[in-house]
Amino acid sequence: MVLHAVPETPARPPGVTVVPVTPENLAVQHAVRIASGMTPELARRMYSPSFAFDPDVRVFTAWLDGEPVGGSIAIGTGDVAGVYAVGTIATARRRGVGTAASWAAVAAGRA
Repeated sequence: MVLHAVPETPARPPGVTVVPVTPENLAVQHAVRIASGMTPELARRMYSPSFAFDPDVRVFTAWLDGEPVGGSIAIGTGDVAGVYAVGTIATARRRGVGTAASWAAVAAGRA
């Protein structure tokens, strides 16, 4: 999908928050990806510090009622940004978590 005029980010459902990944909470993103079915080795390799903290990358962890349950990635290239790896663990699906994670990545791309 291409958005030429990016609309404002919609309100998140109750209990849903999305936070940027930092060096202090990168392990939480690893745990979410492992809970989603990735092997621990793959989660650590795909979400390495060199990737997660690249200036053109923004990684987000989505939370539902205080529990980390999903995530997304925004990757910028020049004037374009893409949204990638949106996912939610099975027990938290259909509650707006993936939508909120997607919009966090879109907002990062807009910025």
